[in-house]
Amino acid sequence: MNTRRDYSRLGRTLVAAVMLSVLLAFVAVPRSQADDRANCQRNIERAQARLDQAISRYGGNSQQAIDRWHQLNFERERCYKQYQGWWNPQDRQWQSGREWDRYDCQRNAEQAQARLDQAIRTYGGNSQQAIDRWHQLNYERERCYKQYQGWWNPQDRQWHNGRDWDRYDQERGRDHDKKPDHDHDRH
Repeated sequence: MNTRRDYSRLGRTLVAAVMLSVLLAFVAVPRSQADDRANCQRNIERAQARLDQAISRYGGNSQQAIDRWHQLNFERERCYKQYQGWWNPQDRQWQSGREWDRYDCQRNAEQAQARLDQAIRTYGGNSQQAIDRWHQLNYERERCYKQYQGWWNPQDRQWHNGRDWDRYDQERGRDHDKKPDHDHDRH
């Protein structure tokens, strides 16, 4: 009879241990996943900050910027594989699709537009600096157009179909086909 009582007590102990293990697993797993997701977010934000720093120091087409861009995409891809999403630091939210290239097009166009606007304010609309920034903006527009058959307009914050950015620039009063007049500098 003692054996039966021992088996009953052992059975109850095992059931209680299993139930406690299951309960702890359900409590610990969400917390660790939340921590991992927060780590993904931090890693993407750090990689984005490093990319921004490389672009400001060395330029957008520099090897340093390209390396940082690859690191950022690595972090995005890693998070996407783990959580079927990626952290968008600009919107400060998780995105569900693998559309970070489209996000990069938007961001690059906005930065190029801001650099162009600054050059126009500082040096004038027909200055060489403004023309160079305008060419950079058009490079970003063309790159996005090739990938998405459209371009991001930072002014109205919309995607436009077609390659009509020249018409848009003319409507804004920009005629960058003119070359700056450097003849007066030679005399």
